[in-house]
Amino acid sequence: MLFLFPVFNDIEDRSIIFNESYSSENGDVVISTNTSKALVSIRMLLLNGTTGLVLRYYSEASPDNKGNRFVIPDGDILVVSTYNSQNVTVHNYCDSSDFNVSIDTSYVLAIGNNVADLQANGDIIVYKQSFEYFPICAVMPFDVLGTKYIILSANRGARITVTGVGITTIVNLTFPECPGNCSLPSCARRDVSFQLDQQMKCHRHIHSCQLDLTGSIITSDFPVSVMVATGGLGSLILPPVNTWGRKFIIASFPAGDQLYRRTTILKMVSKVANTNVTIRCYRPNATLVKYDFYLNESGDHINQSISIDRNCLMQSNKPVLPMQILTGYGDKFIIPPVEQYSSDYLLPPDLCKSPYSTRLYSLVIISETKYIDGLRMDGMFMSILQIQKIGKTGYSRVFVDLIVPTLHRLHHIEPNIVFGVFVDCEMYVIPLGMRMASIDEKCKPTLSIPGDGLDNDCDELIDEDKCDTNSADVNSNSDCAATSQVILPCLGYIDTNGVVWKTTMPNNYDYQTCLKGSTGQTSNLCELKEGRYGVWKGPDTSFCVSEALSIIAAKLHLTLNGTSNIKLADVLNETLGVTNKLISKDNFNAGNLKSVIDSLDLVVTIIEERSSLGTTKLEREVLYHLLQIIEYLDLLFCPLS
Repeated sequence: MLFLFPVFNDIEDRSIIFNESYSSENGDVVISTNTSKALVSIRMLLLNGTTGLVLRYYSEASPDNKGNRFVIPDGDILVVSTYNSQNVTVHNYCDSSDFNVSIDTSYVLAIGNNVADLQANGDIIVYKQSFEYFPICAVMPFDVLGTKYIILSANRGARITVTGVGITTIVNLTFPECPGNCSLPSCARRDVSFQLDQQMKCHRHIHSCQLDLTGSIITSDFPVSVMVATGGLGSLILPPVNTWGRKFIIASFPAGDQLYRRTTILKMVSKVANTNVTIRCYRPNATLVKYDFYLNESGDHINQSISIDRNCLMQSNKPVLPMQILTGYGDKFIIPPVEQYSSDYLLPPDLCKSPYSTRLYSLVIISETKYIDGLRMDGMFMSILQIQKIGKTGYSRVFVDLIVPTLHRLHHIEPNIVFGVFVDCEMYVIPLGMRMASIDEKCKPTLSIPGDGLDNDCDELIDEDKCDTNSADVNSNSDCAATSQVILPCLGYIDTNGVVWKTTMPNNYDYQTCLKGSTGQTSNLCELKEGRYGVWKGPDTSFCVSEALSIIAAKLHLTLNGTSNIKLADVLNETLGVTNKLISKDNFNAGNLKSVIDSLDLVVTIIEERSSLGTTKLEREVLYHLLQIIEYLDLLFCPLS
């Protein structure tokens, strides 16, 4: 269940935006919407006097890192993208600035060491950079923020930043017990309580300490956003404890600079006491390496060094939060649990842009081995360079090398099949996104609404069933994936001839001016594939005609009208020369063929009108050669069956 709080600061009080509402038999208020999940809002004034009111919320999209409001404690630079083919307007409430994004136009926003409160009229995705060219992490939207966090920090020198969501919020920071004659400084042993004031625009609180504060607990009476500076140049946006998982794949990233990436350090923290963790690490043609840990109390944490060339399966009996640290550059990131993998990702082009990196960036995908064939990039099969099975776990590490930093859509052809994606930018690795479902709450079986983001059948999986909602498939044992998905457009791109094609919805054409040296328009059809995404068919230049052939046609018309003294033999020779030149450059298309044939029709008409004069030997020879070329081209464009 999800408590809903204000989404926009500037909408009227006492307002709810939704498609329909009704009361269930047990008295819960249910709000159902078929629009963006973030378009459901309720003001706090509406909740006054209704303590304990619970709103169960369903939508097309399960909780994930997409949303229409993001509160960022600080980040220097934000990369903002969207799945929307139309412009989405984004307003930064903290500095009253506005900008637009679309599926093929990301926006890089510099906020410095300031709070940002991004509010959009459609779903967006936000990534945060601490400095211009160093580690990036996904920002969690407003609708998945929580009221309890446990700190996970990489080393000494932690700085915790907490930001509210626009209402007065009481926050408590509790440190791990320091038994006996405790010598820790007060910043690591004296609990802190503070208030984020509604009247102070974009208010935040910063707690700094030159110690590792891992295991410290943050609780609040309303949702907050929590960021931890982890030493060096990196920082992490922490997920609330209700989204933690128990099953993880620790992937190897050997594609980077081996001089710097020698080992992986795994650091994790426990949510509750009596947590057992087992890690099994695999490498082809090598023996299994196994690690077992016991975390006695909530907030206990461990560090384990793992060889960079091993892929590992980590499982625990209770939720944990793991962080992977790649030695060398000091890159670090939260590892998404398998339970929170998604079936759909958007890769913005700006994530890996760096003047310090010359290597092409790549993807590491974690998928169940039996489902790899269904992976798609921009609607097409992926160019997979390597598939490495992870022991007998049933999972594989899939390596995909990307040519240039450009926008890509990654998805599976089946909406109920999920996978994990990491972007390897050589100097740092970015988990591309994840679901943010409340998987660690006590499960109670519920009727499945397709794509509701809930574990309806309490099997520790989310939306894993592919159901026909018009049949008996949906029952008390169902957990249905979304049946109706947004139809994704063909993404804009620049082809090998330098033509810029715009983002286009399936079953539509984009038209562009023909290349220099030709007249007319070239077209490109966006075809609908598998009922849900567009794929470019490829440029059609059949209506592009060489300017030289167009000039020849004009000359023949003048000759036909008797307004030109140009010799017919000269025009035919010119036609023959242009045709041969176009053929030699592989630039002869259907439009040019039609132009040559039309010109020869004009020649025949001219000859018929001059029948009393006949034709010269040169004219007949040139005409013969042209007819031979046309016969050859006719076979080329229309081969015999």
